[in-house]
Amino acid sequence: MKNLYLPLLFLIFLTLTGCEKEDGCFNPEGELSGTWELKTTTNGWTGTIEHPAGNGNLIKFTGNTYERTRDGQKEVGKYKLEEGVSMLTNSPVTFIFFYQDEAELHQNDSLRLYIETDGNTLTIAMDAYDAGALIYRRISSDTDNR
Repeated sequence: MKNLYLPLLFLIFLTLTGCEKEDGCFNPEGELSGTWELKTTTNGWTGTIEHPAGNGNLIKFTGNTYERTRDGQKEVGKYKLEEGVSMLTNSPVTFIFFYQDEAELHQNDSLRLYIETDGNTLTIAMDAYDAGALIYRRISSDTDNR
């Protein structure tokens, strides 16, 4: 009977310690910090648009705030990241919510955006079938300004 408990305890130990996130995993706040320029727009029905460097469509993340410039118009507000599961892929994703004040934080939960980073590329996409995505290239990071 003792021999049964030892493997069971070992399995429980592995399960509990295996739930920790690995070093080097996605750290959204750290990886988002900096200024990003719009590189590509994709849309479900209308295809892909490539934007030239220097197009002025920027998004800058600092702490929990963002500053977005699109077509010459500036928008400033806060953002919040939440872990969740994509309805498209049924896999874990990081959702981003842009808002001006706490009252509007989850008013548009049906329009969920998720983010992915890969080095100097940031993708902000809708979690919906045939929905669009914005792909940005990093033009500066917070460490560039130190």
